[in-house]
Amino acid sequence: MSREEEVVDRQQAVTQEQGSGDGGREEQQGQTSEETTETTESTETAESTETTTLSLTKLLQQDEPRKNIPWIWIIPVIVLLFISLVLVWRRAKRKKRREQSMSSESVEFPESRSVSPEQPVSGTSKYNGDTLASVRAVGKLHHIGRRQTQQDSLGVTSYGRGILAVVADGMGGLADGDKVSQSIVLTLLQDSASLANHREAGALYRMLAHANREVNSMLGMADGYRSGSTVVAVMVEAGYFQWISVGDSRIYLYRGQHLLQINREHIHEADLWKQAVTGDISFSEIAGDPQRKHISSFIGMGELKYIDGSIRPVPIYPGDRLLLMSDGVFNTLSEQEICDVLLREGDALAAARVLENMVLARQNPRQDNFTAIILDI
Repeated sequence: MSREEEVVDRQQAVTQEQGSGDGGREEQQGQTSEETTETTESTETAESTETTTLSLTKLLQQDEPRKNIPWIWIIPVIVLLFISLVLVWRRAKRKKRREQSMSSESVEFPESRSVSPEQPVSGTSKYNGDTLASVRAVGKLHHIGRRQTQQDSLGVTSYGRGILAVVADGMGGLADGDKVSQSIVLTLLQDSASLANHREAGALYRMLAHANREVNSMLGMADGYRSGSTVVAVMVEAGYFQWISVGDSRIYLYRGQHLLQINREHIHEADLWKQAVTGDISFSEIAGDPQRKHISSFIGMGELKYIDGSIRPVPIYPGDRLLLMSDGVFNTLSEQEICDVLLREGDALAAARVLENMVLARQNPRQDNFTAIILDI
């Protein structure tokens, strides 16, 4: 090959390389342009998405209600907490008041007590729960009625861990009934001081025997039946009570809104019923006997004809009430009236006051002395 042909070939090769380079650059520029276009579109899409998100967020924020939930719940919680604190404080105050009434307001009874025949008395006493486990309160009513003298006597005393209550009704048809009734009450109260507990077998019977001897000694038996008195007594301790009775005074147990007579009355009518049952007399003769209400057994007659009493301690429960009363009460007020008062009045003091006022309101021109003791268990 000649020199001229080599020069021509080289020029052609250079021309081909330049053409190839220009084409590559154009292709590269095309690719770059496409990438720039895609980036721009992506950026616009992202901006559009962000703009849409911001707009939705603003829309939701505008539609969402304002939240006051903390204040809505805090106010009632504070109110409920305040009410709870007030209730707890009031409950604690009531409990403290009850404890104080059971301890600091307790009253000690004297070792012996007999009420003055001329002095009307009604009242109540509360007892320390450590000393007297069963008796919660005592109510008393004692009035001369329309009689010239007061021949009823009553007494209440504590012994050991128990309570003794006594009512004695001096017999108005005989002389010195007041002295006999007072002697009986004083003897029983004094004898109770030596008792350790009322469950001692026959304690009330031995005390009654002593009282009967004292009265017989005071009256003398030369003039038998010159004076006399009935007597009813109960001893209460730690959920039990015992009782004893001579004459026509009554002992009642009030339980479950019912009034139950514990003892029987020692009157001639009881003997008449026995005679009618055995055929000695007819039943129709009983109502016509003028002596059917006469007392057949009483302290002061010497040898006692009838004595009624418990053989063993009788269970007693919270809410029960024991009542001892002379005939001046139950001959004026019916058992239903007495029961209604006990149901209506919540404590012994109120019940005693109401019963006394009811007896006086009857204005019986022949109203006998009337006496009663109410023991709240």
